[in-house]
Amino acid sequence: MKAQWLIGSPPGTVARVSDNGWITAEIFLEWAKSFINFLPTADGCPHILLLDGHSTHIYNLEFLDLMKANNVHPFIFPPHTTHWLQPADRSFFKSLKNNWNSEGVQAVTRSGGKGFGKQGFFGIFTPAWTKSCTIELAQSGFRACGVFPLNPNAVPDCAFAPSETSERPPAVNQQVWQLGLQLIILAYGANTK
Repeated sequence: MKAQWLIGSPPGTVARVSDNGWITAEIFLEWAKSFINFLPTADGCPHILLLDGHSTHIYNLEFLDLMKANNVHPFIFPPHTTHWLQPADRSFFKSLKNNWNSEGVQAVTRSGGKGFGKQGFFGIFTPAWTKSCTIELAQSGFRACGVFPLNPNAVPDCAFAPSETSERPPAVNQQVWQLGLQLIILAYGANTK
């Protein structure tokens, strides 16, 4: 991690790196400790934290103990449901992606196509974040998911239907399956000679 990578970052930004580029249980625990510092505690009310089912969230005993000690109740979305149930997926990320693309095009135009590297990341990200990170957008995500105000009808019935494996008619699927089986038999037979 290099300090110059944070130039132009939003106030209060904390950045960490891992060996493989993915979040680790240790980095997530550090985030959780920072998160706790922003919670109101004077009223004694419990808090709900909505999370996807990543292993750093659900198989992290230190994180779960920290949440319990601070009256935070993690709620883990069922697998493959965040596109319907996660407020950030329903509103914020779409806006951030659009603003990121717009800021990126403008930056590339200004630079004549020159690359930015890690040091230039926040010069593009921060304006996109600032445009997207609004109270109204956050509230619209919670409404769209039916989380708050509570609305069990916010997620349509089709969201609970089983996934379709193909857009092709069953007869075509059968033909493709038979062709695939024939190719496997041919390949297996060729490898045994």
